[in-house]
Amino acid sequence: MRSLFHIGLAKAGSTYLQKWWEAHPGVLMYQNLFPIVKRGKWQLEGSPKLTVLSDERFSSYIKHEANWSKRVDPTFDIQAYQQTTRDFLFALNPHADILLITRAPSVKLLKSIYSQHVKTGGEMDFDDFFELMMPVLKRAFDYAAIYDLYLEKFPAEKIIVLPLEWMSDDQEAFLTFLEKSFGLRHYRLPPSKVNTSVSDEEMFAYPRLNRIVSKYLKFTQKIAGYR
Repeated sequence: MRSLFHIGLAKAGSTYLQKWWEAHPGVLMYQNLFPIVKRGKWQLEGSPKLTVLSDERFSSYIKHEANWSKRVDPTFDIQAYQQTTRDFLFALNPHADILLITRAPSVKLLKSIYSQHVKTGGEMDFDDFFELMMPVLKRAFDYAAIYDLYLEKFPAEKIIVLPLEWMSDDQEAFLTFLEKSFGLRHYRLPPSKVNTSVSDEEMFAYPRLNRIVSKYLKFTQKIAGYR
């Protein structure tokens, strides 16, 4: 059975696909590398199931400071990161298939990205966030550049590019295509919503709440330092 590296993009149905693969009887799905990698080598060759390694951060990772505020690092070199990740995956298994899910630029996509920012503790208001992050996001979500990057290492016939809009408009056809591509039998999850965005009202309120929490945590840490 073949192996599949699902490399994203972020905000393009990754959470649902991961839940589907995790529940599918014909798939071994991993987000954690440790169970399948030993000394930098792929350990699952010959598995009777489709082995899926799925993480949207393989392609569209955006670095944050390691604290509550989740303030982004605009100096992070996303292109160097994407190339290093590509080289790592190729070294793991140069025969794997690559799956890239694209999503057309839209206001809805921007709101979805910002929603993830505030849900995870982000303090920045909408306008400030995108003024700072737009150059980074353009590089992180440049799927044409990501495709070309993987094409340098993997054969074109091993790189599958599918639009999120197809999954949104006709999920049955989308999943059936994946099943036929990898010789999987039919399986569907019960209908459910996953990783939903916050409402417009919550987008307005969350950054302010996060700033209050962040100031409180910094205050308590400062007080604890005097004890």
